[in-house]
Amino acid sequence: MEEQISLSKYTQALITSLKQIIPKTPPDDLSKIYVSQTVSFFAFAYEKIRNAVEYREDHQLRRAAIERILKRRLMINPDGKAASVTPSIGAKPIIDIKDS
Repeated sequence: MEEQISLSKYTQALITSLKQIIPKTPPDDLSKIYVSQTVSFFAFAYEKIRNAVEYREDHQLRRAAIERILKRRLMINPDGKAASVTPSIGAKPIIDIKDS
């Protein structure tokens, strides 16, 4: 004889909300960025060479990538104010990296 398992109201709410998730629509052609094959190749080669020269553990690779991205963004926009990065999102990683 099979036994029925009773689910809590929280589990039932989770299942209901998971069933209501709408799949994301793929981006249209206007929002895609196209890069020439030459630029793509040089970017790929640069990253491979940089990784070979600067071997680090996985967590250090992530940290170094975040540092590079932030340095690049701050070089382009020194005040750190950009439409794509809000102060609540952008300010915390800068503080975390400086403290590390």
